[in-house]
Amino acid sequence: MAESIQDGPDDDVVYITSPPAEGIDPDASREFLDLFRTWNGRDIPLASYYIDNLSHDIEFQNLMRWVTDPDTGDTAMHVAAAVGNMKAFDATAQSFGREWDRNSWFKTCFRAVFFLRNKAGDTIFHVAARTGRLDVINAAWHHFWQFETDVDLLWVPDYMVATVLLARKNAVGHTAADEATISGYADVAEWLNQGLDRVTLGGKRATKSRMARMEELVDGRYDIDEHHLTWDQIPRVGLYYPPKYRS
Repeated sequence: MAESIQDGPDDDVVYITSPPAEGIDPDASREFLDLFRTWNGRDIPLASYYIDNLSHDIEFQNLMRWVTDPDTGDTAMHVAAAVGNMKAFDATAQSFGREWDRNSWFKTCFRAVFFLRNKAGDTIFHVAARTGRLDVINAAWHHFWQFETDVDLLWVPDYMVATVLLARKNAVGHTAADEATISGYADVAEWLNQGLDRVTLGGKRATKSRMARMEELVDGRYDIDEHHLTWDQIPRVGLYYPPKYRS
């Protein structure tokens, strides 16, 4: 059974917060991932609802994190990045509804999928860099440079998030820039290296101890290892809507 929690200590609403122990059906997983190869992002959440053996009890943003290719470990974002389907990046955002980016819970769930790694240790930045897809990298990068309108206890400075995204290494010790260089995409490697140089102030923020601490803080915010979030990790949703929208 999947782990479930209440929305809060005084609420009766229960949400599934971790993948089912028996896993997700392999055929359903492949069918879900196939949607991200060609479909428009706006249509993916609805289309996924009609996949046989894919539980309707799991919210779409959790499917984005928990459904992986049985062979490669690729997530939906890895698949979209590999084929350059940037419209698929909008799939999760659309599922959250209007003004989702003002909500700390939604923003965390959305950003988390960009950090997930497949069995080779690749993030979507490694995948895009290896195939020379600078357009994909730019599209993903856009989602990490929005001003935080609500500062909370779990807030992590954007430069830390950006640093971890660009400096993270895969299973063979390569950054996304390394993969671009090896694959012969000098323009992509230059973009990634310049980006990392800027967010680390020319390497001044990139000492071994500082990098380890930044990874710890960022992974803690986006719960990379456990792949689930609990009600007490994220501020209540109601606090982030104007009074006229509150019940």
